[in-house]
Amino acid sequence: MRTQIQTYHDTSAFGEDHEMSQTDVHNNLIFYLMAVLSQLFAGQQVGSFTSIQLYGDPLYPGRNKSPDVLAIDNFMSTPDGEIASYYINETNPPPRVLMEISSKDNWYEDIEQIHKVGSYERMGIPEYFACDPHPVQVWRNQWLQRGRLVGWRFDPAIRRFAPIEADERGRLWSEGLESWLVMEGHQNRELHLYDNSGNLRLTPEQTQQRQALVERLRADAERQQKVIAQTQADAERQQKLIAQAQADAERQQKLIAQAQADAERQQAEAERQQKLIAQTQAEVAQQRVQELEDLLRQLKGEQPE
Repeated sequence: MRTQIQTYHDTSAFGEDHEMSQTDVHNNLIFYLMAVLSQLFAGQQVGSFTSIQLYGDPLYPGRNKSPDVLAIDNFMSTPDGEIASYYINETNPPPRVLMEISSKDNWYEDIEQIHKVGSYERMGIPEYFACDPHPVQVWRNQWLQRGRLVGWRFDPAIRRFAPIEADERGRLWSEGLESWLVMEGHQNRELHLYDNSGNLRLTPEQTQQRQALVERLRADAERQQKVIAQTQADAERQQKLIAQAQADAERQQKLIAQAQADAERQQAEAERQQKLIAQTQAEVAQQRVQELEDLLRQLKGEQPE
């Protein structure tokens, strides 16, 4: 069933008009939380709102509270220009989570049992968180020892709030937001939400920026892969050219070696031929000399040897 929302221009003497005037720190944190919740609940039937007039305290049924941030199931929008009021009753269950950002003038109302803590408890709010993000902490007394973030979770069995204990890192777990709430940054003044894996909950703008960054990195990676592939292809072609050149050089070396071997054989053959010619010439010359000597002796009447 769709949550029933009534709207009116609040003129109640019990209204919290003094909370409508917020510091920049206060407004900036509300803006951030609203953006994170809008992204967190995108596609779900959960609306995130600020300063809706909330009714349902059985002790003071005519009075309202105006949480800084709240999330309501099965309700997505309010008419422009009107202040929405939400009545907790049998038809309208309590908002799944409320958040207050403390201000200097009324910080105690956010965290004291006799004020909002008791009222939200009587309303049966599943979870309630309050934080102090101001440069000079506005919480006083024993609350200074609690840091800058506190939370309560409703126990339906006893219809009472129980404090949400921080883990060893100072984080508070929200079941309604399925997120860790943590104060961090300079002086631990920045409230951030993280999922159970430790990933920061992002605003829509941050999500778009991250998606754009991822797309840009993916495109850069693809371009880089193309460059690497082209470089590898060029290197492979170069390696093939080098291998071909080496093969050609080896073949050329073999041809040169073969030519040198042939030249050496030809030179050896020429030298052998020269020796044969020289030997033949020597033998012919010697034979000629012998013939001349024999002829000379014949002329002298001598018997040849």
